[in-house]
Amino acid sequence: MKHLSLILLFAVAGLFIQAQTGTTTGVLINYKSLENKLEKSNELIENPKKNIDPKVWLARGNMFLEIYSVHLQYLRKGMTKNELLILFGQPKQIQTRMEGQRTLEEHIYERVTVILEGDKVDSWVETAKISENPLPLADEAFRKTIELDTDKKLTEKIQAGLKELKLYYESDGIDAYNGKEYEKAYDYFNNVLKINDLPPMVGTIDTLIFYSTARAAKEAGKNEIAIKMFQKALELEYDDPFIYVFMNESYKALGDTANALVILKSGFEKHSENQSILIELINFYLLRGESEAALDYLSLAKQDDPENISFIFAEGTIFDKLGRTDDAIEAYKTCVALDSNYFNALFNLGVVYYNRAVKVIDDAQKVEDLKTYNEMMANSEEEFTNAIPYMEKARDITTDQSVKCEVLNTLKTLYYRIRDEEKRQGAIDEMTAMGCAQ
Repeated sequence: MKHLSLILLFAVAGLFIQAQTGTTTGVLINYKSLENKLEKSNELIENPKKNIDPKVWLARGNMFLEIYSVHLQYLRKGMTKNELLILFGQPKQIQTRMEGQRTLEEHIYERVTVILEGDKVDSWVETAKISENPLPLADEAFRKTIELDTDKKLTEKIQAGLKELKLYYESDGIDAYNGKEYEKAYDYFNNVLKINDLPPMVGTIDTLIFYSTARAAKEAGKNEIAIKMFQKALELEYDDPFIYVFMNESYKALGDTANALVILKSGFEKHSENQSILIELINFYLLRGESEAALDYLSLAKQDDPENISFIFAEGTIFDKLGRTDDAIEAYKTCVALDSNYFNALFNLGVVYYNRAVKVIDDAQKVEDLKTYNEMMANSEEEFTNAIPYMEKARDITTDQSVKCEVLNTLKTLYYRIRDEEKRQGAIDEMTAMGCAQ
């Protein structure tokens, strides 16, 4: 063991010397050897006597996997710049560029450009490929091997190659999905499922791949396929609560609101604590105008998140719609207590008080008793007065000019109602200065 350690030490030392003194790429990668393999393989499959040998096609499939992974065996995301220099030597050129707020450094080698952020490898791009499409060609070669291997002597070796191919397809699918190339991601993930249908892979079940394929299909607008894949994932007991949310979205994209509701309720039965499913249910009923059902689910949602200002505000809007103005005011005031600059709640409070005042005036017009009429009109003025501080705060905090114009117009009317001519004129002057329509 001592002799072996010593030999390894010298080997590593030699590698360091080569990497530090060399100025070209390919310190460790023998591209020429792979190019020769490809040339030889191409010759073999053109030979009528050789291209019926399953071993020729098996070797071809494995060769394309080797070509695909030529840089994967040495490069990895997160490796340091020093490690890169040790393995690849000095680059031909280094370029710096900005990508948003990121400063990236491109180390340009003969066949690959390695991109670093800071001192770490972020990604790389092959600039001179040995083969443009190694994975589909590997796929094709393994399928030909299966066809020719009639006595099934190569089954285990075919399985090994296909398993490696699946990993590469999956990796490319993840990269494509993260890069928002959803059509490509769908194709990569779907290729994994197709491989699982090949005779040597019968019985293989990749539950996560069904889910990943569904996600990519959904984002690519293939909603019918997405639903089938999500359903298959559920059948295989991949019971992530977000499946129900995504399926709901796909059903809605297809205009199938009935099944959208069915899948949401199914998800709620299994994951009643999941806020995303609850929110979807709440929004579903709000859009359909079924306020009481929406309130029921909001109540459940608030049990786990009682200070969620969005839930409380939604309750306020529903109460307001149902004519339960006292409850609406309480909900909006709770929002303001949680966030004193919550514009929507401030504005809605002003509107609720304003509308209550208008209703009192309308009701007063129907009353014949003067005393009762005067009492009701005094009450309406009190409601108008209650609206003013909330509208004034809404005016002060909004930065949207069109919204501010709307608030000022409401304030102008409120000041008129309580006979505050000075403030009314101030609102008019401010609207004029801003160019608001009057």
